[in-house]
Amino acid sequence: MNKSIENDLRIVAVPLGSLLVVIVIFVLAGNLVAGKISSLIAENETANNSKLTLQNKLASLQSTQGLVSGFAQSLTAALPSTNTSLAIASQLRAVASENSLNLENFSVGAEIKDATLSHVDVTFDAEGESASILNFIEQTKGVAPLNKIKRLKLTAGVGGVSRANVVVSSYWSPFPTKIPAVLDPLAEITPEEQTTLQELANLRQPQFLELSPESGGRPDPFSSL
Repeated sequence: MNKSIENDLRIVAVPLGSLLVVIVIFVLAGNLVAGKISSLIAENETANNSKLTLQNKLASLQSTQGLVSGFAQSLTAALPSTNTSLAIASQLRAVASENSLNLENFSVGAEIKDATLSHVDVTFDAEGESASILNFIEQTKGVAPLNKIKRLKLTAGVGGVSRANVVVSSYWSPFPTKIPAVLDPLAEITPEEQTTLQELANLRQPQFLELSPESGGRPDPFSSL
């Protein structure tokens, strides 16, 4: 009887063992397939999110392209990437001429560099009527490149002719060397930033930047100052 049971167990054990192996393989394969499906779903969601980000960035770029491209040249003149001594000298000469002023003792200081914003100090004497000198100082604020009056000493002369010793700081800044990653969201230009862009665009451009190719060359901004 016992031998009969043992024989029956041996007969059943082989297919049961095979079935158990099949079940284990099925479970393992099912886990692998389920994990792969989850991974594919996650990759698909990531791809969809990236696609949406790129579509939004493209739409934003298209909407601001006209605005930014229209300001590009004027903004570059307002805050160039290199020393602005020549540009500000040209501007000072032009504004002084319009106000019938004579500029003398013109000198340019050493570059004062900074990681984000650098400047140079331009020193000169302006001679003419007091009202013309004050008008010249006011108009200087509205020219490119960006500048500020660092020092002004006005001395009244004889016959209505006055003399002013002026120091003007003119600024520049290196252009960015890095751009945002492709998938980084693009920040929108705020109304305040648009106002600032417009104010910079309204600055008077340096004359020597507007020469045509047929003009024959760049004028010397330091001559007859």
